[in-house]
Amino acid sequence: METRVRIMRHFTRRGPVFIAGKLGMHASTVGRVLRRHRVPLLRELDPVTGTRIRAERRSARRYEHDHPGSLVHIDVKKLGRIPDGGWWRMHSRGERPNRKRGLGYDYVHTVIDDHSRVAYAEIHYDDQGTPPRRASSNARSRSTRVWA
Repeated sequence: METRVRIMRHFTRRGPVFIAGKLGMHASTVGRVLRRHRVPLLRELDPVTGTRIRAERRSARRYEHDHPGSLVHIDVKKLGRIPDGGWWRMHSRGERPNRKRGLGYDYVHTVIDDHSRVAYAEIHYDDQGTPPRRASSNARSRSTRVWA
């Protein structure tokens, strides 16, 4: 039955509803068969020739380095601080009670190893830290060498 669905799609270049009507099946079943066999959607095909004109979502070639520490992704994300209690919606726009630190930003320093997918993250008050040094000490505790 799946072969008939694929042949009908190839020659008619029509959708699951049309194919289901011709073959006496449910459209959802035809759609599932087409997805199972990775038949591209009609919007990804040229209407005249039937060749693929849009790129696939999934990357055909993924890379992964040979050993841990050979490729390390480093990122710093800037996040606005939200004080305890939500500030002005709870306490109006006046002075906040228990003001321990000012408003501003926190910075999340993140390091991810490409091979082992081990992630390391720290939150700091500034973005001037050296996350590779801290991450390499963390990696050494896991018996992983970070290549400089």
